[in-house]
Amino acid sequence: MFTQLLVCTDGSPYGETACEYGLFLAKALPARLTALHVLDVRVIEGPLLADVSGMIGAAEYFASMPNFRNLMEEKGRTVCQWFTAHAAEKGVEATCTVETGHPLHIILERHAGVDLLVLGQRGENEEFGRELVGSIAERVVRRAAVPCLVTPVSFKPITTILAATDGSPLAAKAVDAGADLAVRLGASLTVLSVAEKTDANTARKVAELAAEAARTRLPGVTPLVRDGNAAEAIVATAGEVKADLIVMGAHSHSRVREWFVGCTTLRILADSALPALLVR
Repeated sequence: MFTQLLVCTDGSPYGETACEYGLFLAKALPARLTALHVLDVRVIEGPLLADVSGMIGAAEYFASMPNFRNLMEEKGRTVCQWFTAHAAEKGVEATCTVETGHPLHIILERHAGVDLLVLGQRGENEEFGRELVGSIAERVVRRAAVPCLVTPVSFKPITTILAATDGSPLAAKAVDAGADLAVRLGASLTVLSVAEKTDANTARKVAELAAEAARTRLPGVTPLVRDGNAAEAIVATAGEVKADLIVMGAHSHSRVREWFVGCTTLRILADSALPALLVR
């Protein structure tokens, strides 16, 4: 199971909630937890690049660059101080690090060696809307090599888990992770199969087989079957069973298809108000 966690935070409400989930899991599993705050080099160097281009007359920005960088660094220290103090309050031993660079690149470099990457569904620019193409969360989810827990704006303890399955090996790993997590958290588990590209009988067999496998370690696992669009059915069913966490396999479509169409996983991340654990 998860023994090394890395939580990414930018100091926004979404980032703080990601920390709450990281601390919750670190204490319950238990696991070692590290927080990462990235000073976005694009923001720090943006005024300098504009000044060099000569297009907007940015001499004042260039003169203020040292102060601007100092403010960003002070923010990083504040974020880490809040995190370590909050961890101490909850009785969790955790560390925090601040690094400078492109957030995507730094996160992908630092997530090597961890078992779970925790990050907010959105960040400081959430006011621009979830349709913002190229968001850090979406790009990390596409490229990360480890399971990712993508968290919403509000924290809620995990007591009910919904695991989605289509009968694939990756989905089996997701159900297994959901069962393991449910055991460790003392949570209940529901297994869902959606008859989107198959008939209801096949979907029912998939759900029952997955639930039977999960019952070897967790009695009382409930299998469910729903019709319709997979993403919509998963989100709706999560509401029906009052789930606190959705567990599913990470997307496996081609990158071209993901970019133009969007896969089930990304739709759920955008539409759900629940945390989603993406298993690889």
